[in-house]
Amino acid sequence: MKERKTTYDYMKKIRSKWSINPRTRVQENKLRNNKKRRQSEKKMIKEGMNG
Repeated sequence: MKERKTTYDYMKKIRSKWSINPRTRVQENKLRNNKKRRQSEKKMIKEGMNG
């Protein structure tokens, strides 16, 4: 039986073929930065509580 491709696999395949629109790339980076900032803030709060 042939293995079914998941949506993720298709996305990966398409992603590598498309030239990614720079605007979406910027939005993705912004999202990533927001996530990282939130994580580091949580870490700081945790360390502040313990320290």
